[in-house]
Amino acid sequence: MGTRVYVGRLPPRAYEKDLERFFRGYGRITEILLKNGYAFVEFADSRDAEDAIYERNVEAMNLKESGSFNFLIFYYKFNFQTKDRL
Repeated sequence: MGTRVYVGRLPPRAYEKDLERFFRGYGRITEILLKNGYAFVEFADSRDAEDAIYERNVEAMNLKESGSFNFLIFYYKFNFQTKDRL
């Protein structure tokens, strides 16, 4: 069972390849569902998703404190047993 990570407040010009690059190195991504302003990134292993959530949240907080970015990304983990629950 994989784990979907919610990524919110994306800029209008965000693309799937941007999310792939953003989460590169955390584990195998099985699916990216990109919507208008948000996305779900599904990892094959829930531990990889948890690592990405933790490390990217820490990074986002550090960027917010330094004032070096103009949008905020939040992550939340969703566990689904079937893909049709979204």
